Amino acid sequence: MGYQAVVSGPERPALISLRTNTAGLPAVERALGVTAPRPAGLTWNKTAVPHPFTGWPRTRPRQRSPLASESASVIMFGLGPDEWLIRTKLDEEEYWFAKLVEATAATFSAVVLVSDAWRVFTIAGPETLEVLAQSTGVDVHPSVFPTGRALRAAFAGTSALIHRIDDRPAFDVYVDAALARYAGRWIESAIGAVVRTGSLA
Repeated sequence: MGYQAVVSGPERPALISLRTNTAGLPAVERALGVTAPRPAGLTWNKTAVPHPFTGWPRTRPRQRSPLASESASVIMFGLGPDEWLIRTKLDEEEYWFAKLVEATAATFSAVVLVSDAWRVFTIAGPETLEVLAQSTGVDVHPSVFPTGRALRAAFAGTSALIHRIDDRPAFDVYVDAALARYAGRWIESAIGAVVRTGSLA
């Protein structure tokens, strides 16, 4: 009997890769109508955790990930100090691509349509956290990973961008398009029983 979670996908998202510096960022934020999220860091869990052999209390690092910046039209993810990924609606990707190219024209920047390079799965249900715990070492507990947070991390032996989209809980998991079939099979195995809308054939 599987976990109480359902996966849908893989789907092709509309995504734009952005590399820019501090000089280019204000124009980008004006063009998108959102504030660019800053990259994640580590914070320390203050709760004492018994050492498995000595039993002495210890602390452990917990991931502190940034909130994605979102409007009605775009979601902006922070991937690094000068790197962002912007998701738009499929029928608006060319519009937002042109807006970003125009906004960064006078700066040292790179704007690239990368929709074909990514696929996204959505995992939802009351036991989604247990499913993710089998796939990534990131602490996705709501106390440190609330709705809106996003983080690029190791996932299922590869890497993914993990985004908590609501409190059901539900997560979008963005993976390399070339590894979508592999990632989908991994998620299915982690759930144990699955209903999906995409095709992994």
